[in-house]
Amino acid sequence: MVMADRTLHAFNRILLTALFAVALVGTSQGQVKVAVSGTVDPGTQRNQPIIDFLIQEFGADVTYGNYANPADIPLGTELVVIGRAVSSGDYTGHKTAWDNLDIPVVCLTSYVAQNNRLQWHNGGVNTNMSFAGDETTVTAAGASVFGGAGQVDWWTANLRGWGVGTGANIVGEGRILARHTSNAERILVAQWNKGETSAGGAAFGSDRLLFNINQPGDNDPVQLPTTAAGRKALIDALKAFTPLEGGKLEPLPPGRSPVKVNGTILEINDCSGRRFFAAGMVDNIPNSGLQLSLYCHDEMRNQFVYHKEMGATGMRWNAFLRGRDLRWDEDGYVTGMCDNAVANLKDGCDLAHEYGIVVQIVLSTAHFLQYGHPGATAENVTRVNNNKLMFETLEGTQAYIDNVIIPICQGIGTHPGLFGYCIINEANGMYYPDDAPTGTWSDVKVRLSDFQKFVNRVASAIKTHQPGAILSVSGVASGIAQFNDAALINAAGHTNGLMDIHQIQFYPNNHGEAWSPFLHTPAQLAATYGGDLKPMICGEFPIEGIIDDGSGKFKGSEEFGLEEAYTRLWNNGHSGGFTWSNRVYENADPAKQAVIETAYTNFYNNYLFGMDLAHPLDWTFDGIIDVAELVILANAWLSTDPDEPGITTDPKYIEEPYYRNPAQFANWDGRCGLNGDYRVDLIDFAYFVEHWGCLGWAAKRDAGR
Repeated sequence: MVMADRTLHAFNRILLTALFAVALVGTSQGQVKVAVSGTVDPGTQRNQPIIDFLIQEFGADVTYGNYANPADIPLGTELVVIGRAVSSGDYTGHKTAWDNLDIPVVCLTSYVAQNNRLQWHNGGVNTNMSFAGDETTVTAAGASVFGGAGQVDWWTANLRGWGVGTGANIVGEGRILARHTSNAERILVAQWNKGETSAGGAAFGSDRLLFNINQPGDNDPVQLPTTAAGRKALIDALKAFTPLEGGKLEPLPPGRSPVKVNGTILEINDCSGRRFFAAGMVDNIPNSGLQLSLYCHDEMRNQFVYHKEMGATGMRWNAFLRGRDLRWDEDGYVTGMCDNAVANLKDGCDLAHEYGIVVQIVLSTAHFLQYGHPGATAENVTRVNNNKLMFETLEGTQAYIDNVIIPICQGIGTHPGLFGYCIINEANGMYYPDDAPTGTWSDVKVRLSDFQKFVNRVASAIKTHQPGAILSVSGVASGIAQFNDAALINAAGHTNGLMDIHQIQFYPNNHGEAWSPFLHTPAQLAATYGGDLKPMICGEFPIEGIIDDGSGKFKGSEEFGLEEAYTRLWNNGHSGGFTWSNRVYENADPAKQAVIETAYTNFYNNYLFGMDLAHPLDWTFDGIIDVAELVILANAWLSTDPDEPGITTDPKYIEEPYYRNPAQFANWDGRCGLNGDYRVDLIDFAYFVEHWGCLGWAAKRDAGR
């Protein structure tokens, strides 16, 4: 029996209305209103890492001011955070008001919590504590919050200026969650529930959390925990004891970044949990350093065509090889880029997405400080000196951020074809020799410390204006610690200006096997050379594979071709590799091209098949399956393929009203016939719901609360 057409459409309307309701509920989220208290001038600058952290990790709505008197806290505030850069004496006269405050309070310094201020704990402050080794001991009371009791490393050893609470372990009815390892009386983290008393005997009007962080000097930015474990500990504590407990929820943007970090691997950002592996070539055409001013849409399309045909998933674009497409004023500060630079960059990303590939844009290289052909001409000297000014001065970096980075981020936006940015390629090539045991070769040098400041500031700007882009600096394995989280935070203080992945290069004629990602896992290289545990990709290696070219320079003990090289990267747990280069491929003879193509195709078929970025249900090509696709499905609901064989063979065709309804054929959309039975019905709908990004996101949100 065929249901009446009217009944089916009524059911359709109810079903889709319910689904829309689920979507709307799933995408609603309010920001927690947080008031950060500090000394307004110059405290805003010194407490900025706290503000950045709350926004980046939790999406908080932050207001900053001097709220030593709780009466000044803005109406509607849901959480108060007492910053590290404060004048602690300002709080003393308002102790009773702080005790009675019915808003949760997080205090980031014992200078305010000590016995002669708010009296959360007895004793004063112990300064200049050591950060060496496992400086923190999590107590039994803190085990459930921080994943276990015992000694842990939350801070790097080269910091100074830490002030922590000290006393006789008296915190009233509260509990000490972590102490300094060297002395059990030195309090690092403590917590009180609403109604519990402090060491001073006052009952708190709401929950309280003390988490001591560092301030190196009176005029320096504060320092949040500098190791990955330490940052996680702070996040976990805030989730456990404040309204930020759900953590930051990913927004549902018009477009979605295609790749995300999950521990030490990369994943496709579609809630499927599929591993992402970048396999492709370095785009170095043209190699004149005028990649954007000489950009050719058809040439770029051709590159993505042959990448896709051979099974590549990514491409590394040397878009700013020598910095010749930058523009400067008479003082040497960057004022912008060549005409159509941002439009050309976006066009490249659009083409990448069209072919189901992602592109990594290289923003600068060691060639920025190299004169190149024809040597130290007036033009080349000016270019190199201007680039040096950009790298090593705050004003130069800020001009670059304002006039290059922000326009690029805003012009491209959150884009499903953009993997992210390599902020500097081969930065070690521009170091002074005493900073670069790995080798240096540019004509003009800049200190490693200045590059660390530059990278931290640029990364912070990108994270702010283009969240989701994967960031890295490319170099050799022995130098990965130079751009660790702690090194970058220590350099310029931006807690969100961090690298998402390690990117290393390997050329067997230049690098020994100890640096090889083909012979070591990311964890092994990180342990050997002091790098943070992050995903790792091989930014450059020869397109022929690891082969002795007969030059007498080969440093390896074994040889293997391109397919085996990619297989080893995959099996070792790396997240991709780019070969040098598309120029080599395009200039090769047909036989060599065939070898390269076969290697990529075999690797794709053996390891990457089924892990394509372009999801078959992303009908609007915006990187997410959402309401836009739902509308397409609704328009085709209960339609029938006019080419269905049964239409011409079914004897009921003449007498069945269903078959005489032209709309059943007019609304047919072949994309929506997901189970291949010539009809869009509940089976197709069930498949669609399983892959719909809105529902996946809503489920993730609900699980986190």
